[in-house]
Amino acid sequence: MMPPFAGQGLNSGVRDAANLAWKVAEVWHGRADARLLDTYEPERRPHAAATVAFSERLGDVVMTTSRRRALVRDVAARALLLTGPGRRYLTEMRFRPRVRHEAGVVAGAHPLTGTQIPQPRVLVPPSLRPRLLDEVLGDGPALLGVDVPDAAWARARAAGWPGAAGAAVREVEVVLGDRLPARPGSGGRSLTPTGRWRPRWGPRGDGSCW
Repeated sequence: MMPPFAGQGLNSGVRDAANLAWKVAEVWHGRADARLLDTYEPERRPHAAATVAFSERLGDVVMTTSRRRALVRDVAARALLLTGPGRRYLTEMRFRPRVRHEAGVVAGAHPLTGTQIPQPRVLVPPSLRPRLLDEVLGDGPALLGVDVPDAAWARARAAGWPGAAGAAVREVEVVLGDRLPARPGSGGRSLTPTGRWRPRWGPRGDGSCW
C-alpha cells in the first residue's frame, strides 16, 4: 500500500503499466520470449519499495506532532522557496527516489544505463519547429545514438535488434552542437521553456527520424 504523502500512488501504477504492457504485447504476439515478463519485478520492485519508504518518511515530516520539528520544517521550506533552485527543488519534488534499473532489460556500464530519458523539446528540420521527444519517437521501440558512425549503425542492425522479429525499430541519431541550419536569430540552438540549451534532432535523409 502506497502512503499518500508523496502523491505517488497513481504515478507508481502508471509506471507499472508502462513497464509491463509492452512486454505482455510482445510475448502475446510472439515477438519475444516469455522470459521477458520476468524482468518486470527486478525493474520495478526496487523503485516501488524506495518510493513507499520515501512516502513514509515524508509523512513523518508532514504529520509531525513535535513543535520543534514542525518549526524546523517550516523555516527550511520558507528558506528554500526564496530561491529559484530551492523553489524548483520543492515544487518539482526533486527529492523523490530516482528511477534506475539495475537489472532486467538493461545492458552496459555507462553512468546513464538504466536511467530515464527526459522529455525535452527537440527541433526537427526542415521547419525546426520544437516538438516533444515522445512525438518524434512515436510508438514502439526506438534505437538512439549520439554521434554514432554509419558502421556502428550497420553493426546494430546486423546484431538483430528488436524489430527483426516483426516490430519496426525507429533509428534516431542525436545531433549535438550547431550542425543543423538555424532559424535567423536563434543562435543555432534550441532553447526550451526551462531556459536550458538542449540537443537538436532532425530527420535522416532516407525519411527515418534523426
